[in-house]
Formats: sequence, structure tokens, C-alpha cells
Amino acid sequence: MDVFNREIITTVLIAGLTATGKSELAIEIAAKLNGEIVSADSMQIYKGLDIGTAKITNESRRGVVHHMIDVVAPETCYSVADYVRDAQECIRKISERGKLPVICGGTGLYISSLLGYVKLDCSGTLQEKKEIIEEEYDKDKGRSLLNELRASNNPYRYKHVHVNDKKRIVRSIEKERYGYRPPKTEYETEEIISPYRCIEIIILPKDREMLYKRIDSRTDNMLEMGLLKEAGYVYRNRMNFKTAAQAIAYKEFFPYFEGVSTLEKCVEKLKQSTRQYAKRQATWFKRYNNAVFIDSETLDFNNILSIVKNRIKV
Repeated sequence: MDVFNREIITTVLIAGLTATGKSELAIEIAAKLNGEIVSADSMQIYKGLDIGTAKITNESRRGVVHHMIDVVAPETCYSVADYVRDAQECIRKISERGKLPVICGGTGLYISSLLGYVKLDCSGTLQEKKEIIEEEYDKDKGRSLLNELRASNNPYRYKHVHVNDKKRIVRSIEKERYGYRPPKTEYETEEIISPYRCIEIIILPKDREMLYKRIDSRTDNMLEMGLLKEAGYVYRNRMNFKTAAQAIAYKEFFPYFEGVSTLEKCVEKLKQSTRQYAKRQATWFKRYNNAVFIDSETLDFNNILSIVKNRIKV
């Protein structure tokens, strides 16, 4: 059966929590079903940031073509709308070649936006507003913006905001000035018709402690691979690498580079941040009502392959 002789393109989604083996499973599925992979990771789009973003190595890809990895330089502003535009083009071309697009990743907003589960504001105006506020912050290290918050309609809410907390100040100013709450910028929680027929496989571990052990082990492996050096590269370029400077696996080491914390404490902070991120991912993906949820500790590839094949035939 030719699944691509349809107006709506059939895709497979392999998504879920960090450190649960998504990439390996997606490669297996793509290899067996003549597919190509479209990454849905908000950090793997950046060139030169390989270890902290857990990019799959060329050797591990087993000849399966990957898209939406190493798309732009770290200093480039690349929005959710940019990702959706480019990823949709990749999916279209994969389908035209008679292959199966396999979407793989853990960035919930990117995936939901790509699949059409949330509505994007592609005007770019929200990103521009944020950049203007960031420039205002940089002029006097946030003092004027902090005063603006304290003079707002709800000054008590911002009473304990520290002037050095740039991220929180910028977000708070966005809410006060424009009436929305980041990071939910660039999209609305409004359901629209998906451009794809998507078979959704979500990896959600039942044993949270086992996941935490996986996270700790992967963090240790990243350090052995040179994560600290990569984090130093981001730190030295933090004024230009605005997104990467706020990313997990990099920002946790900044106190070490500034001489105000030990490496051991920063590593523990990284593990903690990754565990918290996994919890947020779990909350996001549990909304996918049509997905097949798989426990990462009892993952059976042949069973998942059968599920995907059967759903493609329907």
C-alpha cells in the first residue's frame, strides 16, 4: 500500500521524555519503513552545540537521513515559526520522494506547532518585542525595567525580583506591557486542523527513579565527552548565543566559570534541571489523546513496529 498517495501526508511521531531512547527508536522505525527523520529539538538546530544537545552521532544514524539538525549558527534568532516553516518543507520533500517522514524529539511546543495542534503567530512581532525589552535591560543592567515593574498595577508580585534576574524581568515586562505570559509566545492554545495524519508514539517511563538514573548516567557520559569545554564555548559567547545561554546543559556551568561555585555543584544542578525538564515534558505529552504511550523500561521494538504498520494501513 502506498501511504503517500494521499492529500494529507502520513507521518510517524516518536516523542517523549529526555534520556528515554527516542533517537534510537526513531532510527529503527525509519530504517525498517523506508523513512527519513525530522528532528523536533529546539537546541539541535544549532551548529557546533553537539554534546549538550545530545545530538545523535553520524555513526549512530546508521545511514538514515536526518533533517532539522545543524540548521543555523548559535547566534541566529530562530523562532518556533521558523522551525515549523522549515520542518514542513522537509516533510513535504520526504513524502515526494516516496519515503516516510519520522518526526523525533522532545520539544513539546515545536512538535505541537508542527503538527498543527496549536496555532502559531508567524508575524514575528512577539519576538521583536522581546528583543526590544532585552536591549532595554542591557542599557542599565535592568534597573529601569525593575523600577517599571515596581510601579506596575501589581507591585507586590515583583517585590522580590532581583535586578540580575534578566530572564524573569524580561518575561514580567512582556506580561505587563502586552498582556500575555511567556514562554507561551508565538502561539495560542487553539486547536486547528493538522496538515498530517500522524501515528504518535510517546515514550513515558512509569518508573521515575529509573529515568533519573538514566539522566544521571547520560550527564556523566556528556562530561566525559567534553561537555564542560562546550559549555565554556557558550559562556564566552553568551551575549551573542542568547538561546543557548539559557539552555539546560550550558547555563548550569556559568557559576563555575565565574568562580562562584564548584564544578561538582554545577553538575548536580544540571542533573536536577534535567529531571525538572523531564517532568515538564511528561505534563505536555500527556495531552496527546491519540498517542500510544510506551514505557521506556519495557520498550519492545517489534511491538512498536507492528503498531505503526497497522495504523499506517488503516
